[in-house]
Amino acid sequence: MERIDAEKISGLLLAKGLKVRVFVEEKLESTNVEAMQMLSSHSLPFALFARSQTAGKGRLGRAWFSGGGSVCVSVAADIPFGARAAESFTVRAGIGICDALSSACGAELFIKWPNDIWSAAGEKLCGMLAEMRICPDGSRKIIFGVGLNYSLAGERIPGELKGRITDLLSLAKREITINEAAAEIVSAVVSAGHNMFSEDLASSFSRYDILKGKRISVSAGAEDFSGTADGVDDFGHLRVLIGDESVRLVSGGEASLKKNF
Repeated sequence: MERIDAEKISGLLLAKGLKVRVFVEEKLESTNVEAMQMLSSHSLPFALFARSQTAGKGRLGRAWFSGGGSVCVSVAADIPFGARAAESFTVRAGIGICDALSSACGAELFIKWPNDIWSAAGEKLCGMLAEMRICPDGSRKIIFGVGLNYSLAGERIPGELKGRITDLLSLAKREITINEAAAEIVSAVVSAGHNMFSEDLASSFSRYDILKGKRISVSAGAEDFSGTADGVDDFGHLRVLIGDESVRLVSGGEASLKKNF
């Protein structure tokens, strides 16, 4: 298997008409942490890859498992609109990643709101984490971290993750190299910043929504409740149908499939 290579990824991005500075480090604790530190000294957009990540950041403070066959990247980009628009960035980037990887290799991918990409069998393939910085001039910059399991062959998977994760090569119907997958991810994230209002978010999300119509449990702040997932609104908020068919919008928190349903 080829290794993550800055020159190859840059060339693939240029072929798409995207000029993105690409950095590759052998080992980092967290690409998101390092990319945040690079904001003040590098022009945007840029992408920072780590061939090995020892303390990857997951959502809600969780650790992210990343083996030698992982794509670990943080993309830094400008957010040209206000804070309200930035709320939808993770959902838009997730749609873009699903679009790009599905087109490139024929994999059947789904989004588990708000920040996971799953297989049809409900196995996790990819995690996403967005962190925003508001600069003194009021501009907003996003650090968007992506951890993709490209290949799990030969990996020692932690016991608690066995049967719960999968990799792109297992799902792909056409050949895709790790650098091609990496370029597709960077392209999708950069494009999400350029096209914040270019499509109907709810309609686009529905193509990949693995929770749609299913009973879910939601944890939002100090509150837990159940309902039926009903897609997202124009800002990427999860729509949850409660018993009397009233709708609750969830802007942050965690949604999981309700057991025994």
